[in-house]
Amino acid sequence: MVEENHNLIYWYANMRHLDLEEWYGLLAIELCQAVLQLDAEKSTLGTFFKLRCDNRVAVEYTKSQR
Repeated sequence: MVEENHNLIYWYANMRHLDLEEWYGLLAIELCQAVLQLDAEKSTLGTFFKLRCDNRVAVEYTKSQR
């Protein structure tokens, strides 16, 4: 499922104007975690991935500002 939805990484990086070289690894991990934790009855993979990434990027940004 990760392989089939790999384009979500590029979609998210482009949507948030993230440097793909800097953020690719983190986004790939988030995609894997989203696939593992997805509850298909509650959300789609794209929406769940976006929410996870929004949270993770915010956490990483906060860390970098300290």
